[in-house]
Amino acid sequence: MCTFRLRAVTAEDAKTLFDWTNDPVTRQNSFQSKPVLWEEHIAWLQRKLEDENCFFFILTDGERDYGTIRVDYLPKEGYGLISFSVAPGQRGKGHGRSMLFLLENFLKEFQAEEYKQKRLNLTLLRGEVKKENTASRRCFEANGYKVENEISGELIFSKRI
Repeated sequence: MCTFRLRAVTAEDAKTLFDWTNDPVTRQNSFQSKPVLWEEHIAWLQRKLEDENCFFFILTDGERDYGTIRVDYLPKEGYGLISFSVAPGQRGKGHGRSMLFLLENFLKEFQAEEYKQKRLNLTLLRGEVKKENTASRRCFEANGYKVENEISGELIFSKRI
């Protein structure tokens, strides 16, 4: 039985993340469906890695990587916006649910440790999903997220942790 964990994304993951993000199914389920250019990807990744309000991980068992999950903490809005993607060839195996579960546990533990120093108050998580993206919808629902709103074919899920 393999044990999954989240490991922090690094600059060395750039090529893998680039390939995953340009996978046709990923592009289809993304709000921006056009392929991402390498230069854009590298600039975006650098910004994310430098952003102290971004928590960015890869689901791994130590031998293989299964997907990526990120939460961007938006302090002015009072929530963290989740984005995740399961790697091509790994879809339909419950990895999305695992990533959400592990992310929530990480955030709870991190906040317990860092709260006194940073006053982090990341207790509300949201995810935005195309209505037709049934796989992502099921991942959020399986982890106790509720539809908070629906706007122009987009479902907004939320959960307090």
